[in-house]
Amino acid sequence: MKLALRWSTVLSSLVVALLAAQAAFGQTGKPPLAFAAVDFRTSQPSDQIVTQGVLPDGQVLFRNTTARELIAVAYNVDKELVGGGPAWLDTDRFDIEAKAPPTASQADRLLMLQTLLGVRFKLTIRHDTKADPVFVLTVAHACFCRGISFGYFG
Repeated sequence: MKLALRWSTVLSSLVVALLAAQAAFGQTGKPPLAFAAVDFRTSQPSDQIVTQGVLPDGQVLFRNTTARELIAVAYNVDKELVGGGPAWLDTDRFDIEAKAPPTASQADRLLMLQTLLGVRFKLTIRHDTKADPVFVLTVAHACFCRGISFGYFG
């Protein structure tokens, strides 16, 4: 009887500890930010004008924009820094009209765009650092600078 009582006490303590751990660590926090309304479609082949904008009034507007350009805007990096991915990232073009609450900050609208791209394209990202060659221009000898006037020639 004492052994059964001990095991039930240990088991119930374990269950309480697991429930407490789940309550403490299993919380997901705030849900990801999302736009109130989104119209996402492929661009017409005849479209020539490219429009990109995350506007202060909560509107997000992209016309005839490649997926690589969308990713670059969403993560606030240059398009050339977005590497990898399939070939259609540079060929297929999309139109997006989205509306965020007017109280949403610029950073919130970019997070909403990241969420939209993650859902729409099943986008996963990886941050990498790359070593690129850099050239430095230096003066070899001071004598080469004689006769050169540095200043404003307006």
